[in-house]
Amino acid sequence: MCKDSMNLERYKNLNHDEHIVPEGVSIIYSDAFHGCSDLRKIEIPEGITSIEDDAFAQSYNLKEVIIPESMTNIGKTAFYLTGPDHFILPNGKKVEKINFFEEWEKYKAKKQTKGKWEEPSKENDGDER
Repeated sequence: MCKDSMNLERYKNLNHDEHIVPEGVSIIYSDAFHGCSDLRKIEIPEGITSIEDDAFAQSYNLKEVIIPESMTNIGKTAFYLTGPDHFILPNGKKVEKINFFEEWEKYKAKKQTKGKWEEPSKENDGDER
């Protein structure tokens, strides 16, 4: 099931319609849920930081994906040929599949700048021309 205790390589119980990724996992590898046709909902717990390309490829009946606050990377083809109706971002916003990556990038940008970085002041920037 796992390369080590922190990374989900392949989920073996393919006949469940809902799955919560085990605590302690930080990466969901490519093809981990590939072809899980019975999977309808996946709740990704806090602590997961990355979903690789094709991790959920061809999970045709997947309808809902819940993304945690800890997520920093989602491969562009992580949900290739899947059918999620929507994703739920950490801020609770429900996003349709067609807009997911656009909304994901907006969410990440806000998260990265919120309270952590300010525009540098143009006054007294040390450039005396």
